[in-house]
Amino acid sequence: MGKSQSYTFCDGDSILLNALNYQSGHVQWQKSTDSIQWENIAGGDTLSKMIYPSESAFYRLKITDSMCLPPYTTEVKYFEIIAPPTAYAGSSQSNITGGEITLNADTVAHGSGTWSILSGGMGQISDIHNPQAVFTGLPDSTYTLRWTVQNQCGTSYDEITLGFAPFSCGDILVDSRDGQMYPTVLIGNQCWMAKNLNIGQKILLAQNQTDNQTIEKYCYSDDTTYCHTYGGLYQWGEMMQYTTTENAQGICPDGWHIPSDEAWKTLEITLGMDSSQADMVNQWRGPGVGTALKAGGSSEIEILLGGCRILNGLSYYEGDMGYYWTSSQYGSQAWRRCFSATSGSVGRYNNFTKTYGLSVRCVKD
Repeated sequence: MGKSQSYTFCDGDSILLNALNYQSGHVQWQKSTDSIQWENIAGGDTLSKMIYPSESAFYRLKITDSMCLPPYTTEVKYFEIIAPPTAYAGSSQSNITGGEITLNADTVAHGSGTWSILSGGMGQISDIHNPQAVFTGLPDSTYTLRWTVQNQCGTSYDEITLGFAPFSCGDILVDSRDGQMYPTVLIGNQCWMAKNLNIGQKILLAQNQTDNQTIEKYCYSDDTTYCHTYGGLYQWGEMMQYTTTENAQGICPDGWHIPSDEAWKTLEITLGMDSSQADMVNQWRGPGVGTALKAGGSSEIEILLGGCRILNGLSYYEGDMGYYWTSSQYGSQAWRRCFSATSGSVGRYNNFTKTYGLSVRCVKD
């Protein structure tokens, strides 16, 4: 006989078995763990019986009336007994490399769990309710995490400590200013961000970015969705934070800087561009190097074609072109790199005004 109704109770709860619409005959409460083999409950020959079950089981009432019908039973009820949860957050770890780790807490039957960060700055949990969430932390930092589990029978928590090793190129970089995460890649002796910078407060394309102690950014088409995809667009002065010193930190995180024209040439030559091609001015050079640099290319730098913001406050060329500032000036203008959806080369140009809004990558000091 299968179960027809199911109920959940906590271990130690009292449950009153009570017969309704009883007519006549001898009654006997019965219990089964498989709904096949039944046993009588001691003292269960009354219409009402209080029980204190410690295991899940099926229950029914057997009625014997020798003056009328053969013995029959009532509908079966299944009582599932739930224990209070016992949290397990996994094992504490130290010297974690790569900037992130997959957590390994226990799952919760008939309940839920929640991660929280008790100590440590700028840590991020991919999904606070997932026991196997990914945790990202800052290099050379230690965090205490708590896994709290609860169900209808109680609450429990457990804690772990996670220590991250000093930064090594190839790790995820967490920007301590806003918590945004950037993959990194080592090419030759240079460590590059493998994602466009996206720091700052969004302003409208029609406005100029200003030296006001607040980093400002444009989003393509004035839509923040594009900033999530391509990063921000920055005028040269804002990117440099109003210094003209080549290789300045500018708007990059601490320990990183805006690459110069020479730094870009070093990158290009490392990826196979001939040095004489690298020096070409206002031309597309290095066939194949652009392909290696663009998203999906062998360099893993993942250059994106996020377009640009031009003088009239409009944005153009998203998906077709990508433009990247350098920290090197050329007269009143500045050197940049150009990438095209239809070209495997890299453009090196110096003829954009600094008030254009272009993409930015950072290089480690």
